[in-house]
Amino acid sequence: ILPKELCLDLILKEVLQGKTPEVLLTDPLGNLDWDKQLRFDYDEQTEIVEEEIKEEIKENKPEVNTEIKEEIKLEEPQKEKTEEKQEQEVSFGIETKEEAPEIEEEKAETTQITETINNVGYYPFAGTIKEKTGSSILMEKTFTADKHFLQDYSIDKVPFLASTFGLECLSELNKNFTGQISEGFERVHFYLPVKLLRQNPITVRIKANKENGKTNFEIESDFINSKGIKMGNTRCHITAENLKDFDSSWNSIKNNIAIPGNLAISQEDTYKGYFQGPSMQVLNGILKIENDTVLALYKEPETPLAESENQPLLSAPLLTEAIFQTCAYRDYAVEGYATLPEYISKIRFYHQGQKPPKELYVYAKYNDKTIEGKSSFDAFIFDKNLDLWAEVKDLQTIGGIGR
Repeated sequence: ILPKELCLDLILKEVLQGKTPEVLLTDPLGNLDWDKQLRFDYDEQTEIVEEEIKEEIKENKPEVNTEIKEEIKLEEPQKEKTEEKQEQEVSFGIETKEEAPEIEEEKAETTQITETINNVGYYPFAGTIKEKTGSSILMEKTFTADKHFLQDYSIDKVPFLASTFGLECLSELNKNFTGQISEGFERVHFYLPVKLLRQNPITVRIKANKENGKTNFEIESDFINSKGIKMGNTRCHITAENLKDFDSSWNSIKNNIAIPGNLAISQEDTYKGYFQGPSMQVLNGILKIENDTVLALYKEPETPLAESENQPLLSAPLLTEAIFQTCAYRDYAVEGYATLPEYISKIRFYHQGQKPPKELYVYAKYNDKTIEGKSSFDAFIFDKNLDLWAEVKDLQTIGGIGR
């Protein structure tokens, strides 16, 4: 356990010099964190400790320290008094944002809609419509840990919802909202990850509202304890806006791409630095890699995302995942650490709602480091006829998993 001052010095060194310290924040930093940029997840840790104590009491273990439970109960009122409006989580560079102000209710009566409306479309990731007006919509989806795409996207046995499925949630919501399949999104921010703690289900809310000629999207959830009580503030996972215009750069790039006949790096070697399981291993290998470019081969996994859910999805999320993994591999090979997506300036989907070919090519071009030290990429996924299936502009990644 290190003094707070030393912990802060290590964190600043990581920001300024790119080094990753082994720091676990277990207590607020007080005056050293005057603007509350760094906070540990008090609610989550308290809930975990309480559950562990209950289990130990049930098993009659003599080493149970019941004073811990009393201490937690005494500390909770103090925590409630000092809780800020903004909840933030320390994980390698993931940002959080302030809670958005509540949208004023429409004068028109909100329509309450049941699950029966889902027979007009297929919405496996956006779930059920809860509310809908002419300018807003709310859908709700409960994710359970039995799905392949969650079990195969786990860290330390905790399933996560991959960011690419967040984009599918927004696409399905938009289809239900406007009747049109979304061409893409812009200003996409990935904040706190959607995770299934202790394999428990999690319910997320996917919502959108029209304002000043644009549509704003958001995915959020609440942390509910074992007693059904909400703990802490509402957590924001993803925000985005509808894509308003897109100037593709594909025509100036595609003729310069030479596709080798053989893989330079096999699938087995590619995934040595990854944590994804079979249904999320979308790269068959790396065809070519240089300091600023990487060319990968996408191959549809043999393991389905989920049983009985084999219809084409609106945004072809596995193709976007292939783009994310290709960019991450460049960082892993060149920078020495794996990365995850944090921000997308613009993403454009093509052939929406159609089943993509089983094999495609992914080309990622590294642009530069942002002022915050994040890697920036432009990336494309295309077929053997050089026909685009998706294009991403200014994908920014953050990392921390060293090789």
